[in-house]
Amino acid sequence: MAKNDQFWAWVEEEIEARDLSYHAIERLARLSNAAVSKPARSRTAPSTLVCVGIAQVFGLTPESVMRRAGLLPPVPPAVEEEEELVQVFRRLPPNVRSILVLMVRALRPLQSPPPPVRSVEAVRARREDDDDDLLSRQLIEAFLDLPPGLQRIAMDEVEQAQQHMASLARIIGLEEDQTDYDQAPREEAAGSQD
Repeated sequence: MAKNDQFWAWVEEEIEARDLSYHAIERLARLSNAAVSKPARSRTAPSTLVCVGIAQVFGLTPESVMRRAGLLPPVPPAVEEEEELVQVFRRLPPNVRSILVLMVRALRPLQSPPPPVRSVEAVRARREDDDDDLLSRQLIEAFLDLPPGLQRIAMDEVEQAQQHMASLARIIGLEEDQTDYDQAPREEAAGSQD
């Protein structure tokens, strides 16, 4: 079966599964009349615009539809997964996206993180550390330029953020010793039955 035939057979399957028509795709994607139906009937290659419209109506990435049509070269499955993830992510409400970003950051493998900074003296000591990247050094310099009262407020905010991250790690299961948390509800339940 030729590439165009395969593409249009797939489109027809998707149309049937979604209880749509070529006309519905054209209307929903704001394409001209026969923009989809004409190349589908003649089994000719779809245009990029038609692929984008089909992707929009089917809820797929334009790139994936254009790959099916042979307008873009194939990519490894991992890249296709990443493209799909980005497409789904963009459709989520902002508050859900923020939560997902926090969770992904927490899942990111930590490569020997620097110890928590608890004092201005520790920040000054870190300034001398050559292992820090440029951004870290710039942040340290900006911190040291603050008046002492603002430095204390900033330290308190960092400590609160570290506590929140530790709580998030427990919630999503990144803490090494989860046995205490797993056992606590059972012990409380057993104690309440006595």
